[in-house]
Amino acid sequence: MESNIFFIFLGKSTFINVLRNLKDVKPSLAYIHREHDSAPVNRGLNEVTTNIRRYIWPNNEYPHLALWDLPGGNTKNNRTSTYFQDKVLYAFDCLLLLTTARFTELDFDIIQQACNYGTPIVLVLTKVDQEVKNELEENPEKPLEEIINEIVSELKQSARRKLIEVNSALVNVPIYAVSATKFRKELNNQPTDECSSLEMLALLQYCSNVATYRRGPC
Repeated sequence: MESNIFFIFLGKSTFINVLRNLKDVKPSLAYIHREHDSAPVNRGLNEVTTNIRRYIWPNNEYPHLALWDLPGGNTKNNRTSTYFQDKVLYAFDCLLLLTTARFTELDFDIIQQACNYGTPIVLVLTKVDQEVKNELEENPEKPLEEIINEIVSELKQSARRKLIEVNSALVNVPIYAVSATKFRKELNNQPTDECSSLEMLALLQYCSNVATYRRGPC
């Protein structure tokens, strides 16, 4: 049995670094990919990840877990129409599709094909904490917990409606709302403002359970 039971599809290199509690690093000509190091992150619009990259935890902390960062689609080298097959996404134990609820054609295609192949996929709504912050600034008198519950519910319902519009069979795709930046602070016992990492721990537990079920006991 292979030691890697948990594979993950991500659109954000920062998310990989957060999960492994590593600092972000900027891409450079001198960068050399190492599985236990940080994934390079570009704050601009240019795509950093051009090849599939595998990452593991520093010091082999979780030897049975592996994270995979894939390049974005809808490019000359990564066509939307063949992306799922070209990247062999059907072979992964669990796919995470990160989005801010602004779905692309590629997003819908990946979700649809994952369901067709029976590959577990999770829709992850990111930067939810920013939505909470904006709402709190507009309605400072409103209880924080109420704001968080309303925003999380609204974002997930909106995402669910978009999925159903494409295909009613996608109604059961799991959706989690998270804040990676807040999760990084929690891992380092730092105070967080406005809200917590929301459903990050529940998301990780779900993915771990799915991957373990698919691989069987080690």
